[in-house]
This record gives sequence, structure tokens and C-alpha cells, in this order.
Amino acid sequence: MHRIIIIPDEGYSRSIYQKAARIYKHLTECNDSSDPIIIVSGATRNPAQQKASKFKFFLEDFLNIIPIKEQLDYLVGQNIPKNCLIHESRSQNTRENAINSLGILKNYDCSMIYLIGSIKGMLRRYLTFQKAKKDMGLRVKIIPCPTWKLFPIKLTVARLFLIPGEFVRIWKYHKLGHL
Repeated sequence: MHRIIIIPDEGYSRSIYQKAARIYKHLTECNDSSDPIIIVSGATRNPAQQKASKFKFFLEDFLNIIPIKEQLDYLVGQNIPKNCLIHESRSQNTRENAINSLGILKNYDCSMIYLIGSIKGMLRRYLTFQKAKKDMGLRVKIIPCPTWKLFPIKLTVARLFLIPGEFVRIWKYHKLGHL
């Protein structure tokens, strides 16, 4: 039975990918069956959509997004086989991350998902994935694995400005029926 690690659209911090590598290694050591699969969902920036949120666009420019290829290369450099990495590149928001990532699960016998991301957006991601799982009729356990790390001051200050927006996003996702 496969265990799936999902990283939904996180390009701000290497610590998220470091955590994915640690979880992958732990799962590999603890299980003698199939290797875990890591799904990196999204991380393709749509410039038109970025401009819709001027504040987010400014912050993403300010925070220096780490390109998805570098993130995948980092995981390969951590001795994670390329055949265990899946890049789901169509998603442009959290709801699409959830639907597209969970859609990939249909190809695997999976009972557990490790959802990795920054602590700032974990509640919204977790609720969105739970709703998508329910809508798709999947019987899989989702384990949230937020990163909690002190970042350089520039990144920490920028993330503090994003926290109130998370509550607004949770409200909007609820109104849209995504949660």
C-alpha cells in the first residue's frame, strides 16, 4: 500500500521540501513494501492570476519564489528516486491542488496522505483537501504536516502580513463550497 506525500504549491521555502525528504526517508525505513510517492502540486505561476491579488503578487516578487525544477532537483539530490516524484502542473489554487492531487491517487492503492506546507496556510489546505476527498468519495486519511521554522527576517515579516489573508481565504473558500 502506497503512502503519498503531497506538497501543494509551496515555492517560498526549502524547509517544506526538506520536511518532505525527511518524511519520505522515514516512511521508506519503516516499511518494506512500496516506496512513498511525492506529489508536488501546482507551483506554476499564472501571471494573470497573480496580478489579481496585487499584495500577493508584490510579496511573491519580494519573497523570491524557488522554481519548481530546483525543488524537484533538491528532492532527487536527497536520494529520492525520480520515479517516486510526480509534478502535477495544472493547479492554480488550493482547490485545484486538492482535486488534481487526489485524482492522481486513483492510480495507487493509498490509505494515507501526508500534507506538507507552511503553518500559515495549513488549516485552509487541510480543510480544502478534506472537502475534496469527501466530494470524490475517497477513503484516505490526511495527516497535516506543517513546517514550523524560523526564517530569515525578510521572509518572517512578509509571512506575518499574509496571516490575516488566510482567514479571508478560508471564509471565501467556505462561501465557494470548497471547505
